[in-house]
This record gives sequence, structure tokens and C-alpha cells, in this order.
Amino acid sequence: MTRRPIRVQLERSRGWRMPPNTLKVDRTTVWGNPYDLREYGRELALHLFDYTARGCWSPANVRELDEPTAWALHAAHCAWIRRLGGDPVDRARRELRGRNLACWCALRHAPDDDCHAAILLQIANG
Repeated sequence: MTRRPIRVQLERSRGWRMPPNTLKVDRTTVWGNPYDLREYGRELALHLFDYTARGCWSPANVRELDEPTAWALHAAHCAWIRRLGGDPVDRARRELRGRNLACWCALRHAPDDDCHAAILLQIANG
């Protein structure tokens, strides 16, 4: 029986190791969320990452924001897509499917809750 991939919280504790079949997806990797939760808030940062990771962008995503912020967010979207070098959905399915994904976000209620890694898990395994 194959286990469904899960989100793993990275730790700095002595002796901690990532579980087998786990890939780190924090900001030090190409898979990191380009929208800082501290700067834009959790809800907006995850909403924008969901659209970005699916390879789409809409001005409606940022219509409530001032123009310089909207342009900065769109630039972050474009830079992330360029870094991936192509279709993010296709690449996620090729590289992330079937793997656990590790990031620094706290595991709140459920392992697939409130995190860009949870979005990547959905895309890669959906």
C-alpha cells in the first residue's frame, strides 16, 4: 500500500534528519514561496502562490493593492516562473509527485494545512 505524500516541518534540533523520500521546498530552493508571509500576510501570500504555482496570474489577484505593490507582486510571479524554467505544474508533477515536502511552516491543524508546501503537494499529486 502506497502512502500519500505529506508535508514535513523542518527542524534545527540536534540529530534531526529529513525522512526518506522527502524534498525540501523552502526559500533556499526553486520551490520556495516568493511572497513573504510576514510582508503580505498568510492569506494573500498563499493565495498568490497558489495562482503562481499553477502558472497563472490575474490582475484581479492584486486589484485591491496599490500599484507599486501590485507590480512588485507580479514581478515576483514572473521571476519564480523564470526560475522554474517552464510550466510549474508539469515540473511539479515530474519532480515532486510521490515525495514528502519539507518546509519551515508550523504544522497547525493538519499536515496539509496553511502552507505553500501543501499547495505544491496538491498540484504534484492531484
